Amino acid sequence: MRDGTKMAEAAWAPPVDLADGARILLVDDDAPFRRLAARALSACGHVVMEAESAEAALEIVRRSVVDLAVTDVALPGLDGPDWLREARRDRPDLPAVIVSGYQESVVAGRFARIPGSVFLEKPAPLERLTRAVRTELARAAAGRRLAHRLAQQGNGSPGSGVAS
Repeated sequence: MRDGTKMAEAAWAPPVDLADGARILLVDDDAPFRRLAARALSACGHVVMEAESAEAALEIVRRSVVDLAVTDVALPGLDGPDWLREARRDRPDLPAVIVSGYQESVVAGRFARIPGSVFLEKPAPLERLTRAVRTELARAAAGRRLAHRLAQQGNGSPGSGVAS
């Protein structure tokens, strides 16, 4: 690890996270980045599962509860956007943070058609990564609450849509 990375890691403190305890799947073949990101997300109270390939990530999504995926674009085998599309066949609501060492303009076409995802360029400061995770978790939770309220209103139950 470079000295600058050690200094940045030592100076970083986890923000207060509004979505404590989320189950995060971190997919990246870059082991040092994966370890650093896993520590930062764990420090925010999340349970972090790690995969170094898209195929391993798909297996985790199939057998475990995953609240959000953080994935690199460039992976051996399937790339990040492709494995995420595959995972969303079973889990269409799986939010994602997509990271890449390439500029967003270079990879935009690969993930632009993936709703419910946000892009971060590597190297992303840990604070930006944890903030993006927190934001996407909050966005997904708000979407689930809205869908639940709409379903309640649609079934004609008394008091639908009224807070108690």
